Amino acid sequence: MSDLPGDRAKRSRRPEGRDVPHGPTTPWTPACGRTIGRRLLASIYGAKFAAMRYATSIEPITVLKTKSAELVRRTRRSGEPIIITQNGRAAAVLQDVETFERQRRALLLLRFLAEGQRQLNQRRGIDGARAIRRLRRRIEGLRGAGAPPA
Repeated sequence: MSDLPGDRAKRSRRPEGRDVPHGPTTPWTPACGRTIGRRLLASIYGAKFAAMRYATSIEPITVLKTKSAELVRRTRRSGEPIIITQNGRAAAVLQDVETFERQRRALLLLRFLAEGQRQLNQRRGIDGARAIRRLRRRIEGLRGAGAPPA
């Protein structure tokens, strides 16, 4: 039995002298990187997203401290987020600005759609023809007041 970092399982000795594995793999060995990623994704996004393998890059916070410029370059180049862990748990996400802004716009659109759906469900919505008539009246009112149309 070797004590190299790549061993698949952490082991201890029973009184009889047999090796006993502790869990399927040790937390940060290269052999279990994918397992850790799936577990983290399942805990963050739910099992459905873990199966989709949304984020494939997971780094401990010490790597962020020592190689931050490299991580920023990597996330800019790939457009994929990097999950930063602290004490073995997901703590933060490093993401490029373009992807972040695109996600914020998409989230805002979804919020507007959800609000519209909620209003329709409460019978507070109006049909398209009525909305167009209201907008035309507003525009005419603004023109009459001397304000340029928006």
